[in-house]
Amino acid sequence: CDACFLGMRRPLAYECKDCHGRQLIPHPMYRYQPSVSEFGTTSWACHGRCQKFTLWRILPNQVCLIPPGDAPEEWGDNYLETARQRVLEARRSPMMQGVFSH
Repeated sequence: CDACFLGMRRPLAYECKDCHGRQLIPHPMYRYQPSVSEFGTTSWACHGRCQKFTLWRILPNQVCLIPPGDAPEEWGDNYLETARQRVLEARRSPMMQGVFSH
């Protein structure tokens, strides 16, 4: 399918909702996120601590890698600024230290 082809050519990093681990996923999971800061509605297998199917959200530093015109319309025009705010908040959170360091 077109989504699989896009994801295999350009896997992006996502955050697991359950364990907050990071993982490259060869599918455009951002398409299933209601907003850039919310976790999606479609599951994918977590290869981290969870070892189960869970929900994902794209890492803020990966948002700029989404092909032009492929971000969900629901995200609006300001989604890059929202992603930037997520990075700033995460840097202040002791639990998330190192998660957004790439």
